[in-house]
Amino acid sequence: MNQEQIKLYGTASCPQCQGAKAWLERKKVPFTYVDVREDAASMSYLVEQGLSTIPVIIWKDQCITGFNPKQLDKLIMEVMNNGNA
Repeated sequence: MNQEQIKLYGTASCPQCQGAKAWLERKKVPFTYVDVREDAASMSYLVEQGLSTIPVIIWKDQCITGFNPKQLDKLIMEVMNNGNA
């Protein structure tokens, strides 16, 4: 993936966030991790979007909240089929 990388918003103390992060790393999926406790602007962005549950995984106009490997698999397949892999 190059231009439109997956972005994962979470915190270090959130088990689901760390699970999603580890899952993406195991799958060797390039992503940007943002700890919303350390980045107030990112926390504000999520609140403005009406997102109150972490982790939040965003790619293009798609958003997944929580850690759901089946949803992530589907997203990764779409990313790969989109020619960005």
